[in-house]
Amino acid sequence: MESAFLHKELWVELWRRPGAPTEERRKMARAILALEPSVPPGGYRYSNCNFAMAGQMAETVLGEPWEALMHKYVFAPLGMKSAGFGVPWSAEPGSDPWPHYGRGQAQKPGPMADYPPSIGPAGTIHVSMQDWALFVADHLAGARGKNGKLLKAASYARLHQGHGVVAKGPDSYALGWMRMQRPWAKGSEAGAEGLVLFHNGTNGSWLTNLWIAPEADFAVRVATNIGGQNVRQRFDQVVAAVVQDHVAHSKEGSE
Repeated sequence: MESAFLHKELWVELWRRPGAPTEERRKMARAILALEPSVPPGGYRYSNCNFAMAGQMAETVLGEPWEALMHKYVFAPLGMKSAGFGVPWSAEPGSDPWPHYGRGQAQKPGPMADYPPSIGPAGTIHVSMQDWALFVADHLAGARGKNGKLLKAASYARLHQGHGVVAKGPDSYALGWMRMQRPWAKGSEAGAEGLVLFHNGTNGSWLTNLWIAPEADFAVRVATNIGGQNVRQRFDQVVAAVVQDHVAHSKEGSE
């Protein structure tokens, strides 16, 4: 996460966690909304604060903390029993993987092992790979024009619709998803365009990567308990290997 996305003084204060997450998110929203936009309307610039403010909007409208809303409207409907917030340590030391920084240093348990709860909507959720698959499968169904357990097909279409153009190219940014085109994502259906929905995320000591290819009815998920920029290239290599294997098996099945 970029440290310059808001006033440094506020970022430091959020790390101290002086109030409840809901209060801290409201404080953050007020500070961000008081600034001039960094790009013109329709432009693109990623910011974790946007996600935090979306969570704060939901809290304001529905009258419950974002964490409670996630349990009620996402985790419970999908049966994601492992989902929670912060670094996934259980009561027994050593029962869960420890996060590591880019050079391999282990991050010890404690409140500073993850970003402040106030920024939670930007990515402080932890979940097992099995339960993460339930979330991905629902989005994949929605991207294929089907109703999911979380949203109807029309709502998923709105959620996945591109808005801000990225880097003057064909890619665009939807509500939480990068929209791209990839040759390997073309399905057998007539008119398939090879659309992929992509996102990745890190808190510096964990890293995840997700690709959803609706025309191919296929998704790739990769996660590791080590962060840092030098890990991203290896991630790309893993994704490429999985994609190549999928494409090869798809060709064998069609012959």
